[in-house]
Amino acid sequence: MKKRLCGLLVLAVALMPSLVNAEEVVVNNEKDLRSCIEVDNNICKLDADIILSGEKIVIDNNVTIDGNGNNIFGVNDDASIYFEIVDGTFTIKNVNVSKFGGAVATVSRNGIFKIPSEASKNVKLVASNLKITDFNRSAFDLSSGTFDISNVVIDCSNSNTASTILTKGILVGVGTNRVVGTIVDSTITNSVSKYDAWNTAGIEVYNNAEVTVKNVNINKVKLGVSVDNYYYDTYGDSKVIVENSTITADQDALRIYSKEDAQSKTNVIINSGTFTGNVKYVNKSNNDSIVIRGGSYSTDVKGMVDNGYLITESNGKYIVTSNNKIETEDGNVSFEGNALPNDWILEVIEKKLEEAEKKEFLTAAKDLILKNNENKFTIKDAEMLGIFDINVKDSNGIVTIEGTDKYKISFKLDEKLISKYNSFKIVYIDENGDVKETYDATLNEDGTISFETSHLSTYSIVGYNAETIVEKNPNTFDGIGMYVALGLISLMGLTMAIYKSKRKMI
Repeated sequence: MKKRLCGLLVLAVALMPSLVNAEEVVVNNEKDLRSCIEVDNNICKLDADIILSGEKIVIDNNVTIDGNGNNIFGVNDDASIYFEIVDGTFTIKNVNVSKFGGAVATVSRNGIFKIPSEASKNVKLVASNLKITDFNRSAFDLSSGTFDISNVVIDCSNSNTASTILTKGILVGVGTNRVVGTIVDSTITNSVSKYDAWNTAGIEVYNNAEVTVKNVNINKVKLGVSVDNYYYDTYGDSKVIVENSTITADQDALRIYSKEDAQSKTNVIINSGTFTGNVKYVNKSNNDSIVIRGGSYSTDVKGMVDNGYLITESNGKYIVTSNNKIETEDGNVSFEGNALPNDWILEVIEKKLEEAEKKEFLTAAKDLILKNNENKFTIKDAEMLGIFDINVKDSNGIVTIEGTDKYKISFKLDEKLISKYNSFKIVYIDENGDVKETYDATLNEDGTISFETSHLSTYSIVGYNAETIVEKNPNTFDGIGMYVALGLISLMGLTMAIYKSKRKMI
């Protein structure tokens, strides 16, 4: 047993080298911090506030800074002190970060946490549970590798009173290396610009970047999310996905800023959220696209809504939802699925059968229903409630519905007809008129009968009364009587044997 445990321990050590080699180092000052981050896999745990001075801090290995609820202060009148991550995985968490050049004129491409474009392709930044205030230009400036930013609060206002203030929360992109990352569960506020010709945003994304923005609140800004395809369009394509975020901007909640001859593709997908301010293109190129698949908007975004989605206006808001349901003109049959193309039309034609055909069909349908249910019940009073050819059409004709996607079809039938039966099945009939398959049917509270299928064809609704087959048990009384009789006979035999034995002894 001990040998087995030792073997498991060795295996665990081999599989988790980063955990085994990691060392937690208590940090109380700048010197301790700089020494700690030079050692690969160190965890630098702050035991006090850290005040930085001198040069920028360069990260070129795997290291973690756990602020432990403390503060890291830069120099408020010097923008040259910041964290530059060039290789490895840098993790920073549980810390307040402030006074990184916030009192001096804005410095282009500056950031508290900066991954330069010349950094390794494998560099990674993980930032969580941070509060960032009073900085120069950007809290994050990321141009290579990957990043995960979560539970971060960024206040872009600073202590600079000059006319050269320009602050933003997060800048991503601009470089020959692609940068990919997520911004989730975070807040960005108060981005400002005192330049007449320059706007600034809570999040700015440039070329050669892919960013997912999820559960993010951006407010008190002129621009919420700005995606640029103008200045650096030769670096590569960019993509931004926005989900479940609230963006409130004085001017544009989201925009693509481009030029007509931009070479790179810029794609923005909005899946959900609340957007106050314009959603728009500036100098749109043929390579730019904003695709909206959900959310609430303060302005009309009709031209950006994806096929398969609908826009409705309510109380001054434009609501985009998935087009999940189409109906026949009379409303008696509906077809439901996820993001149905907006040009689909449901066509349902009820077929008429002669009495002999109905009888033949019902016989085959009942046999198949019983077979599929292992003959656990009998069928009484079955009736074909309708037989329908069901198709979906678009501008090109009938659409082929086949594959793994499930669609829900519902029928409205006469309530008197439905009330006659306790069970319902949908029966699939192939192109030769043969009964091929049965589907479970659901009787809904609104009186409709529905079922799910992955293909369209001819279907019939069969109503019937099912009676469970009760298996007969042996007659319990007869069995007991038999066992009592056998017991009495045995007792009588035993009594006679004892009587004879006693007579011989006398």
